[in-house]
Amino acid sequence: MSTTIRVSSATKARIDALASTSGLQIQAVVDQAVAELERARFFEAFNRRSAELRADPNAWREIQTERAELDGALADWIRRDEAQ
Repeated sequence: MSTTIRVSSATKARIDALASTSGLQIQAVVDQAVAELERARFFEAFNRRSAELRADPNAWREIQTERAELDGALADWIRRDEAQ
C-alpha cells in the first residue's frame, strides 16, 4: 500500500537526488530516512537519560551494582546451552 505525502519542492529534489545517486527507489530512500531519524531520536533520549542517571549518585550506584550482578550471565547461558 502506498500513501501520498506532501513535501516541499526542495525536499522532493533532495529525495530524488538521493534515489538517483544511491540506486534506490524513492520509497526506500524515505523509509531509510525515517528509520535513521527514529534511531537518532532513540539514542538522543537514551543518552539524555543516561546522563541524568550518572548525575544522581544513588541511581548510578544502583545501575553499577545491577550490572556487576549480571556480568557474565550471558556467558553462563551460552555455556549451559552448549553443554546440552
